[in-house]
Amino acid sequence: MIGGMFGGNPPLASQWADKDQQIDGYVVVDKPKPGDVASDGGHVGIVSDTGKTISASSASNAKKVVENDWGFRPQQKGKITFRRYVGAGPDNSTVDT
Repeated sequence: MIGGMFGGNPPLASQWADKDQQIDGYVVVDKPKPGDVASDGGHVGIVSDTGKTISASSASNAKKVVENDWGFRPQQKGKITFRRYVGAGPDNSTVDT
């Protein structure tokens, strides 16, 4: 489990994507909403609207943040993990939604 608001280190893309990896304060969800974290294990984005995410451009020469359909493309179906922040309980455990 990655605890204490990431235990001093933010989760890696592979940890966000691993549905068995517990991340304090976050739960895996099937129906993403704006603000949820999306990951395929190699890339991470934040859901910004229905069918859209904000993330760093994957183009090697483009150092910018983009909003597009990454995470919602037909070929990505079932390959993206979405997580929602729900806060942490008094013992830093995940609060039920």
